[in-house]
Amino acid sequence: MNISYTEWMALGLLLVLLELMLPGVYLIWFGIASLGVALLSYFFPLELTEQLLSFSLLSVVFALIGVSVYQKIFKTEKSSDTHPYLNDYASQYIGRSYKLNEDVVDGKTKVLVGDTVWLAECDQPLLKGETVVVTAVKNGVILIVSSK
Repeated sequence: MNISYTEWMALGLLLVLLELMLPGVYLIWFGIASLGVALLSYFFPLELTEQLLSFSLLSVVFALIGVSVYQKIFKTEKSSDTHPYLNDYASQYIGRSYKLNEDVVDGKTKVLVGDTVWLAECDQPLLKGETVVVTAVKNGVILIVSSK
């Protein structure tokens, strides 16, 4: 039993159309591989195993091409020196002063930053309302504070 070139072409077109409807960036490469097998099957009479092997090889080749293309398109550039904390919200607060929202208990407290309360760690026994300076960030969420 062989799969005809029209069936490979239909599968390829279906995968390409699904790429347009579904989120992701990988179905197109399998669709192109399927269209490649359709082209091979049209010019050369291939057995089912040869067709499947061709599809597998072309899928790998086109997937690698896709990875290369997407790496070039979405190549991440280093953040500029003018915005060192871009997309790192917690690090933006280093060096700034804020008031404690709670007393320090077991080295943990909360700091009022604008209209948001952040968890904070502190080695000093400080009281609610004292002004502290953010000296570091741990795991992007917890602020390490010292008294001002």
